[in-house]
Amino acid sequence: MRAYATRRLLLAIPTLFIVTLLVFMAVRLIPGNVIELMVAEMAQEAGMGEELTVEYLRQQMGLDEAVHIQYFKWMASIFTLQFGESLWTGRDILPDIVRRYPISAELGIIAIAISLSISWPVGIYSAIRQDTVIDYTGRTFAIGMLAMPNFWLATMVVVYPSIWFNWTPPIQYIPIQEDLIGNLGMFLIPDFLMGTGMSGRSMMGLRTLFLEVLRQDYIRTAWAKGLRERTIVLKHALRNASIPLVTSMGPMVLMLIGGSVIMEQIFCIPGLGRYFIDALNTRDYPVIQVMNLISASSFIFVTIIIDLSYAWLDPRIVYR
Repeated sequence: MRAYATRRLLLAIPTLFIVTLLVFMAVRLIPGNVIELMVAEMAQEAGMGEELTVEYLRQQMGLDEAVHIQYFKWMASIFTLQFGESLWTGRDILPDIVRRYPISAELGIIAIAISLSISWPVGIYSAIRQDTVIDYTGRTFAIGMLAMPNFWLATMVVVYPSIWFNWTPPIQYIPIQEDLIGNLGMFLIPDFLMGTGMSGRSMMGLRTLFLEVLRQDYIRTAWAKGLRERTIVLKHALRNASIPLVTSMGPMVLMLIGGSVIMEQIFCIPGLGRYFIDALNTRDYPVIQVMNLISASSFIFVTIIIDLSYAWLDPRIVYR
């Protein structure tokens, strides 16, 4: 397993290189330009002509150099753990990420907990009680969650209560160290919407996998031996059905790193997702590049951890 993990980590290096190169080039192809957004403001403050202002900004930001030189300079700074500064605020990017990460992590942890607390019990019970009222109800709920996009539900939750009841969900961020109850109250609605949305896919996947496992010969043997249903489901069936579920949980775990762009934007949560959207809107190249690098690195790392967990779930799996 150690050799397998080492190879995967070594293969991640060229992958990250390609990702960083593509992102570095792609952000410069976004319609609009950060210079164009700043030129009017700088021209007024400095009293320069437009052409002189553009040249001045390019020199200050290092955008007057060739693209490949800009890329290698950026990569050199990354290797020294210098993530650069925001083009707009002039602040270091790393402290901003560190400050916003706990907010996105809290949002993701609660959403994942809600999703698992709904999908696992309902999915398992639907499988062991196939074609019953409970099974049909669970499948209907899962299909409904899959059919309704989260951003639409979140928008409806914000708009309609304000029209009908003159009430809107809390959108003023409350730090957890200042007011624990107020903080949880702010996260409750976006986390519930995210958790129920994710639970639909997990529920259907778990039900399908459990039905396949329950038809295996060793499960029939366990029934024939008179084992209790609880023992058969939790000890024998659940572990063998866990590998695909662990794989599907990878994107959920990534919410702990990147947050939820949609929910953070709608409910004004100052997490990493909103930070990334603000950077895209203002063409803040260093922030966009660093956020994509963190997301890509996290995805690769989580994928490796998930692959290594297969051997623990199923001892028959051997890494070579």
